[in-house]
Amino acid sequence: MSTQGTPGKQPGNRPFFYAPDAEAEILAGNSSRIYCVGICGTGLSALALFLAGRGHTVTGSDDRTDYYPWRSLQEAGITVEEGFHRRFGSRADADLLLYSAAYDPRIHPQLLSAQKAGVPLLSYPEALSRLSGCFHNICVAGTHGKTTTAMMIYLGLQQAGIEASPLFGVPAPQSRASYPVLVIEACEYREHFLMYYPEYAVITSVDYDHVDVYPDRFSYRKAFQSFAANTQKTLVVSGEDADIPLDVASSLMTYGAAEGFAYRAVKSGTGSGEPQRYMFLPWELESTFFVPGDHIASDALAALLAVYAFLTNARGKEPEKNELAHILKGISSYRGALRRSEVMGTAAGILFMDDYAHHPAEIRAMFQGLRQRYPDKRIVADFIPHTVSRTRSFFSEFTQSLSLADVLCIQEIYPSQREQHAGDPLSSAELAACIPGARFFSSYQSAYEFLLRSLQSNDLFITMGAGDNRFLGVRLLDAFNKRNYP
Repeated sequence: MSTQGTPGKQPGNRPFFYAPDAEAEILAGNSSRIYCVGICGTGLSALALFLAGRGHTVTGSDDRTDYYPWRSLQEAGITVEEGFHRRFGSRADADLLLYSAAYDPRIHPQLLSAQKAGVPLLSYPEALSRLSGCFHNICVAGTHGKTTTAMMIYLGLQQAGIEASPLFGVPAPQSRASYPVLVIEACEYREHFLMYYPEYAVITSVDYDHVDVYPDRFSYRKAFQSFAANTQKTLVVSGEDADIPLDVASSLMTYGAAEGFAYRAVKSGTGSGEPQRYMFLPWELESTFFVPGDHIASDALAALLAVYAFLTNARGKEPEKNELAHILKGISSYRGALRRSEVMGTAAGILFMDDYAHHPAEIRAMFQGLRQRYPDKRIVADFIPHTVSRTRSFFSEFTQSLSLADVLCIQEIYPSQREQHAGDPLSSAELAACIPGARFFSSYQSAYEFLLRSLQSNDLFITMGAGDNRFLGVRLLDAFNKRNYP
């Protein structure tokens, strides 16, 4: 595929035909010096790894170097500077500066320095916009399941022998192919995904979120409708989201679990406590999944359909059933990922897990899946709400979904650098007070000490949320391991 772009439907108010600009030529090339501000963010770190894999010299900075993507960057030979101290004197210092959308170029010191020096700047979503116009791509959108589905698509493409490059929020091996297929996690925050040029697109779910940006459910759904309308070739969408127009793409594939959908993933046996088998229709392909929950089978079906659509368009014919079975095997090899249904280890008979679930619907699905897979275990959870606005807007829903844990610890709300909540004094203590038996902890240390005393053999302990409590699970796992092996 040429880097001169492809014709397609018009994304928002962008030109009907994508024409690469100077910044796009830098990104699509392989010998530039690119500096990334906020490089340890989940999205920007994946982009940095992709660019380094293509031959660019990539460096960057972040306020801390203990974020979990840092190790992947280090292993790739990418230098990360702690703090935003470096300044740019001229264009000779960097060919391009990329920055996290969490930072404001009007006030951030490094971004101001680069602008003064004449170094071109692109935000992370702007960079993905340029790249999606230069390469074949599959964009995955949805309130829930974006990262899991994107990872499954990546695994399915690999199984089909297709070189792919992951641009989503968990570590994955990078491709060095000249013109790879990009698997992009397309986030709806601030309508960023409307900047992209999706060739193939998946919408896993549309469940109102980001209340600091979208004033109501209608505006949120409308953004997804616009994203769907931008799809150039094939749109794969959950049939439960019936408000998505049916004439938005040249090809539309809807899926679901209920009767009436052409593409379905339905349970096919195995009782409580064992991996659930699912039948994928209409092909009658069967598979089991290490990660529990019906939502995982739904994400796998979306991934299978995306790979199916890509192969059909690329080859001019549909893949045969035996090849689809082979692809599904790759998709089913998904065993969770960093911060997504991640099994961290076992010590003293306690299973330690971590998950990014931070929306009430995600929390409910996670607990239901764990109950199905581990019916005899006591579920102990440590949860950090993410953003005051989300906690305030879904307060009642949070109390209901979090009450599904047997033992619940709640820590203070994790703020977003992007959110201005006008001094709302809401505290997690108010949330804990509305959930019978829940305990509020104002510090990690107090939560750690309580859990160290309370966890017992046959427990399942899970840290949940978009906050930084994963290291609490790491610390507890280490402590219980030392009890086993003094």
